[in-house]
Amino acid sequence: MLAGGGCHGALDIRTKELIAIGAAVAAHCQPCLKFHLDKSREEGIGPGEIAEAVEVVIVIHEIYGLTDWIRAVADRLAADGFIAIAPDLLSGMGPGGGGTDKFASRDGANLAASRQGWPATIGHLRKYLE
Repeated sequence: MLAGGGCHGALDIRTKELIAIGAAVAAHCQPCLKFHLDKSREEGIGPGEIAEAVEVVIVIHEIYGLTDWIRAVADRLAADGFIAIAPDLLSGMGPGGGGTDKFASRDGANLAASRQGWPATIGHLRKYLE
């Protein structure tokens, strides 16, 4: 983690990096996540260790976009101890470049989602996973 960040030696660098990865995921900080994933590879931390240390659930919304119900599902998972990510796959498609919350109605979100198509949806999702 960052220099000067607490007691040196209380935790080994591998443990600190696993904690930092979890914090980066929870904070949705892509630059932080990239930095700590790269650092973890340097330390020899494998994907299995990262997966075990960071329990992540990605909640994919239906055609109506990121609704209050989907947010509530993510909140329940988070309350159960998971890091729950609920990306808005309609981000940038709403009026003014907004997401689900910018559509005037559920029908507008539905129409945008149906026009997006699977390749674009998968591409959008990959952005969240990188």
